[in-house]
Amino acid sequence: MPLDTIDRQSPQDFARWGCALGEALGTPLELSHQPVLPETETLTLVSRRGYGAEVQAPTAILRFTLPRVSLWQRLIGAGFARFVAGDLIGILPEGNAVPRLYSLA
Repeated sequence: MPLDTIDRQSPQDFARWGCALGEALGTPLELSHQPVLPETETLTLVSRRGYGAEVQAPTAILRFTLPRVSLWQRLIGAGFARFVAGDLIGILPEGNAVPRLYSLA
C-alpha cells in the first residue's frame, strides 16, 4: 500500500497498512487511527477566475471574504490568520475530512 494512501487520513487504510506491516514483520499488529479534524473557518467565495485552460494548464484565482471579527479581536491581534504568498491553505469540502491544499499568491 503506498504511503500517500495513509497520508489521506483514512482509518481503514491505516488499519490495513498496519496489518500488512505486522505480517511483513512476523508480528500481529493492530492499529487504529481517528483523524483529528482541523480547526476551520467558514469563508464566502466572492469570485472565481479561471486561467490556462487553453494551454491545458488550468488554474483558478479564488477570492473570499474575510470572516467578521470584533473590534476587540482586531485590537488584540486575534481573528483570522495572516498569510503571505507561498503559504498553503486547506479548503475542506463539505462532508470531507481531508483538506485540498492550495497555494496563496
